[in-house]
Amino acid sequence: MTAQRTGGDWRRTHTCGELRKSHVGQTIVLNGWVHKRRDHGGIYFIDLRDRYGLTQIVLGTNISDAVKLGPEDTVSVTGRVVAREPQNVNPERDTGEVELMVDRLEVLSKSRTPPFQIEDEDTAVETRLRYRYIDLRRPGMQKNLVHRSRVINAMRRSFERQSFVEESDIFATWEKVLQETFREAMGIEIQVPFQRLSWTEAMERYGVDKPDLRFGLELVECGPWAAQSSFKVFADCVANGGRVKALVVPKALELSRKDIESGLEPLAKSAGAKGLAWWRCGKDGGVGPLARFAAGEQAEALMRQLGAEEGDLAVFVADRQKVVWRALGELRNALGKRFFPAKPGEFRFAWVTEFPLLEWDDESARFFSAHHPFTAPIDWSLGGQDADKAKLEALLSRAYDLVMNGWELGSGSVRIHRSDVQQRIFTLLGIGPEEQQKKFSFLLEALSFGAPPHAGFAVGLDRLSALTLGLDNIRDVLAFPKTASATDLMCGAPSQVEARQLEEVHVRSVLPPSK
Repeated sequence: MTAQRTGGDWRRTHTCGELRKSHVGQTIVLNGWVHKRRDHGGIYFIDLRDRYGLTQIVLGTNISDAVKLGPEDTVSVTGRVVAREPQNVNPERDTGEVELMVDRLEVLSKSRTPPFQIEDEDTAVETRLRYRYIDLRRPGMQKNLVHRSRVINAMRRSFERQSFVEESDIFATWEKVLQETFREAMGIEIQVPFQRLSWTEAMERYGVDKPDLRFGLELVECGPWAAQSSFKVFADCVANGGRVKALVVPKALELSRKDIESGLEPLAKSAGAKGLAWWRCGKDGGVGPLARFAAGEQAEALMRQLGAEEGDLAVFVADRQKVVWRALGELRNALGKRFFPAKPGEFRFAWVTEFPLLEWDDESARFFSAHHPFTAPIDWSLGGQDADKAKLEALLSRAYDLVMNGWELGSGSVRIHRSDVQQRIFTLLGIGPEEQQKKFSFLLEALSFGAPPHAGFAVGLDRLSALTLGLDNIRDVLAFPKTASATDLMCGAPSQVEARQLEEVHVRSVLPPSK
């Protein structure tokens, strides 16, 4: 027994999660942290922890009198594995049938009193990030990081086996990679090929470009009925080029008037809608603010338009197209979380394709790239040299996203490989010939020498790791994450540096020098 490190072979022969009855009688060495300590009349029982688990070790008085151990002390122990008495077996622990009778203990490192208990799950996030090196000892954090490592390594091994150049090649490759990744890292079989949706189809059916396909509740077009409706708000909206769409909530999901007026309506308004109309479907006219506009034959006509049954609830938004999509998309997601809770191991993927190529900004009166200026258009003629604003707004791109359970996992696109098309895109974005040469001459020159068609895609590995663990935040799959304000609470970065250090790297700062 030694009270501090004095040399010798202190390295472990086994881990703290490894010992079983088959090891009884063996002399082994364990390394780990002191997790818990209990005094039973001069005999000390200690739970020793490493990333693999916990093992109970027993210290006699000859050792415990000489070495005072505290939480998170790092130790090496040598001893003999013995079987626990039947009444002392811990069935909740893999190592619960044995314990280690220690005859030698070496303190490798003493610990100050930790700022929080390792097993405390309610520790404030700021405290966990400030002492991240301690937080990383928590089994939950270690499990997350091991999972992330398995996902990334499985994906890399799959990538080592083929390459790609266009959409179909990318889709097939990534589907194979993710299928192998989920199988190897999680033991889950995902179905391929993934569903494919154009951007327009996704927006029309779900109101968002990253739809959660684990539940239905699709948006319904109500324009034809609204145009003939006696409800002036709907009729005028359609006449002025707006849209009227609805979401039908089955009767079995039971939404009350209070749920609608206190929950759904404020959510729709926060998404930009002027209001939310609703109707409890009924062939006799139903119930709700729209009931008086659905009298007689109108009720049955509207139910046919909605595909609704007696007693179903329909909520409507009438507005500009983008507002209708956004408001109903938010409502659909909220209802999905309430009525269709996630099931462990359920993953639904989809490729969303053919995004708009350009977006018009009224304030600056110019186009911007919807994806980025190097994304290839589906129509390589770009509508012709005389294309007007409407034609340019209708142009689609060869961009694509991969979504899973309502989250975007990554984006990619087929790139422009023709110099003339790239110059035309720059011109549409308000980048003139001189600026093109100044900023992008290297690219335009490279494309002028017979560049091949090429494409790419990248997935957010940390987001994928977090989502497959059921986490909404990637913080708990990163060893040393930043806060939302991009600060590192553990080391205090970013911080000011001395002027001479900035001079060395030819950087000028607008911040006043530190005192």
